[in-house]
Amino acid sequence: MKNLNIIKLFACTLLLCLSGYSNASNQANSINATTTKKEIISDSTNFTRNTVFASKNYKSIQKLVMCTLCIIASYGGYNYLKALHPIPAAESCNIKNSLDKILCMQGLTQNDREDIRHITAYYQNPNQFLQSFKPAGILISGPPGTGKTIVAKSIAEAAGCEFIEVGPADVATPEAVAEIFTTARKKTEPEKCVVTFFDEMDKMASIDSESLNQFLVETTSKETTEKNILVLGATNFPEKIAPSAKRSGRLDYHLRVKKPTAAARLEMIKGLLEKVTHKVTPAAMQEAANLSEGLTYGDFKNAITRSMLTVTYDSGEDNANHTKSFGSEIFLMNLKRVKAK
Repeated sequence: MKNLNIIKLFACTLLLCLSGYSNASNQANSINATTTKKEIISDSTNFTRNTVFASKNYKSIQKLVMCTLCIIASYGGYNYLKALHPIPAAESCNIKNSLDKILCMQGLTQNDREDIRHITAYYQNPNQFLQSFKPAGILISGPPGTGKTIVAKSIAEAAGCEFIEVGPADVATPEAVAEIFTTARKKTEPEKCVVTFFDEMDKMASIDSESLNQFLVETTSKETTEKNILVLGATNFPEKIAPSAKRSGRLDYHLRVKKPTAAARLEMIKGLLEKVTHKVTPAAMQEAANLSEGLTYGDFKNAITRSMLTVTYDSGEDNANHTKSFGSEIFLMNLKRVKAK
């Protein structure tokens, strides 16, 4: 009997495949919300016996397909139906250049990456765009260590702009803020742009900051808007930045950097390891990406730094010529230590 039931279900499944998922969906209205599973199974069993082997009535087959759909769903066949009518996959990266790769690794959406392409294209050749619609600034937010500074530097590099990095201590007073913008304006030329990057921007642009008003004045002054100056700000706490500083005309765009996925972590690890001498195998890199959920770009950099210190210390004077390099075991060991801290 059990085998017969399996055959019946298999026959129904074949009909489902042949008739198509959409036909079954269109027949769903013929069953009331109060119809019980027992009634559905009984109905389907009768139609399997009387219709599959005896009837050629198309409408009956449609109803059978609908009943089969209910049976499969009732018995945990969700994954099977999902395969027939798949849910759209998560957004994948459409990599066009190195900037796209970095932005995608940082978890930025396709729309964000498209905005950045437009902005960098403008600053590469502003004469081909309407000058009055110059993009003024970008706020980059996200958890600590997710690579906000890397995103900022990548934008400047792609746009061909000089990069000026400013920390909280550099803009502690209104006079210091004014001096930063004066320096940026002097560095710009008709064919040269400057990116002024304010790290930990919430320290300077919070409502209770004495430097806020000067920032507001400088970003919208004629002397600044007529120059090729792009303002970037990074923060772990975007909610602390005054609304007046985040409005269009000052910070037109808001990029939200996320903690990296496994694929993004693998790319980060590969990119960082390319900058040092190592013997880490591709398999170990993949293992590191898989076991490092929740870690960030800064964490991977920390693990590599620890690995370099480990191999240098262990080799002592033998490493005078810097010929030693760390391997997979040392790298994975230090990555686990970083994760455990």
